[in-house]
Amino acid sequence: ITRLLAVFKDASEVGQIGTIRSARIDYAKIANAYDLLYFHVGEDKKYCKPYRQSVGMDDIDLGSNNFGFREKNGLASEHTYYAKGDALLAGAEKLNKRMETTMVTPWFHFCEEGANQPPAGGEVCSVLKVKFSGNNSDAFHYNEETGLYERWIYGHAQEDYKTDEITAVKNVFVFGTEVGLKKDKKHVAISLKGGDGYYASEGQIIPILWKTDKDGRFVVTTADGEPLTVNVGSSYICLNQDVFEPTWE
Repeated sequence: ITRLLAVFKDASEVGQIGTIRSARIDYAKIANAYDLLYFHVGEDKKYCKPYRQSVGMDDIDLGSNNFGFREKNGLASEHTYYAKGDALLAGAEKLNKRMETTMVTPWFHFCEEGANQPPAGGEVCSVLKVKFSGNNSDAFHYNEETGLYERWIYGHAQEDYKTDEITAVKNVFVFGTEVGLKKDKKHVAISLKGGDGYYASEGQIIPILWKTDKDGRFVVTTADGEPLTVNVGSSYICLNQDVFEPTWE
């Protein structure tokens, strides 16, 4: 079953976030590559903690601080921890965490705001289906009225159980990669080296190539190796086992 890493440009604009889970090494690597302040509740002590300490990354374990809260929601206790964006920032300031970065490189080569358009040479993609494992498959349904892809899980649109809002994004990336288990056979290992993939936006999809640079940041190009122009807006990146090829219609 997938875990998620949510990245916010400005957490002060974010309301309630959750549920927040424990840290894992692959997501810590992404957070460290982009100089993010990484919030989590506990962590994998065999792989994640040694990595985090070795690179000296900035993080806050909410399990050791009172910046969030538990809320009954009918699920097991590990699925009940929440926080609010402004409270997280206040907590970071209280702990004297660094709140500025010199790393201003954007994640992708974005087009100018207001110039969004379908990827050149794309195929129609009204529904993009991504299979993560035998237990977990997602679908992204394109809404022509909003110009966004809506995430579907278990056969229905994913709605926020407090606001009823559907999770929707401008861009969907599928990064094909190797996914397996660590040597202990208990923790997931996700390769971040790179591979083939797909980019869907504005109702169309194209094949792409992806990799990480020397600093661990994503580099995305067209299938021909040319720079990929990405539409302005939120993005959903699927780190997808390459044995499960996505489909679309």
